[in-house]
Amino acid sequence: MDKYYFNYRELDQVRDLPGVYAWYLNFSKEDEIQNYQGFFSEKKFEVKVVGNLKESYLGVIKSSVDKLANNRIDKQMLEAVFSSFNVPIYIGVSKHLRTRLLQHKDALEEKLAEGMPSLNESDKVKNIFSEFDEAYLDTPAESSAFAGRLFIKLLQNNIKARNLSVKIVYFEKSNKKSSLFAIETFINRLFYPILGRN
Repeated sequence: MDKYYFNYRELDQVRDLPGVYAWYLNFSKEDEIQNYQGFFSEKKFEVKVVGNLKESYLGVIKSSVDKLANNRIDKQMLEAVFSSFNVPIYIGVSKHLRTRLLQHKDALEEKLAEGMPSLNESDKVKNIFSEFDEAYLDTPAESSAFAGRLFIKLLQNNIKARNLSVKIVYFEKSNKKSSLFAIETFINRLFYPILGRN
């Protein structure tokens, strides 16, 4: 079992082996702090509250974090701390890691080249993901759905794709696809990445 780190421009160096991968967003001192705060702070949850006599309330709630006083934060220090302690924004598995990650990258770059999506595009991306089955996993269609969600978050927060990186754990001798998916599900539930599918 080997572990590796690759920045966005190095994904073609990933070996095409089975394994687990996680995407990360790195802070750069040239960027605005509030853009990163926007990327990570807002989470949405669908909720259903049931009370007595079959009374129920349905809806969407979202979290928000007050904006910090950014003028007190040293950007160079933040860049160093961010690279050590950042959280995964997406966790996945693949039988062919290089192929999979280049699908993610190609799909993202295609969306970046197309520019601003229509107002309904972000809803389409969310809906695609709510209807997948196991046959959909580890496919170009799933890569495109992830790239669409990532593109929208980057665009909304004025963050460049060059700030992305990937960490990988290879499992060269693992032919147990079900074991990889079980690991993926477990760590997604533990870390709850902001762009995770479940």
